[in-house]
Amino acid sequence: MNSQRTESIFINKFKELLLGNGYKNINVNSLCNTLNLKRQTFYYHYRDLGDLIFSALMSDQISNIEKCKNFKDICDCLILYIDKNKNLFFRLFELNADSSIEYYIYEIFYQNSIRYLTSNYGDLISLKQVNSLNFLMSSFYSKLFIYYLSGKTKFDVLKFKQYILKMSCGMEEIVIKNLRESKRII
Repeated sequence: MNSQRTESIFINKFKELLLGNGYKNINVNSLCNTLNLKRQTFYYHYRDLGDLIFSALMSDQISNIEKCKNFKDICDCLILYIDKNKNLFFRLFELNADSSIEYYIYEIFYQNSIRYLTSNYGDLISLKQVNSLNFLMSSFYSKLFIYYLSGKTKFDVLKFKQYILKMSCGMEEIVIKNLRESKRII
């Protein structure tokens, strides 16, 4: 069995168990027993269950994310994806997988916003500043998402979008304005 196929088997079985009735008892042992695989096989592919969770989330394609032109667009695509997969996310929160979800959201922002920042502000700021700004914005939005989602038992897309807009309050514009002003000073 090749490595990609084995990882796919782990991811698919994990999602199946997570959305099934016995999801609160998911651990490496139970997953390996269900698949009739050795624990060493699991640890060959993943550091721990959190690593598998992150891989399971990253294995799904988010519709239209590559077309996003700004942070608001990325938020919208991610919100729609979370809404479509809300059972999966709420089960993950019940498993206390907050850090895996946060890292996933961070990565989605980071991977998709670097194109946007480079194309829109690359002439204004250095690549190092683009990377720093991307880190700041990705961290900010991933924390917002986790804060909002972690205490919820149901998901309201409209309220979530309003919350994100309210909390971000033009943060991107403020940061860019400060970068432009600092560029003039230097």
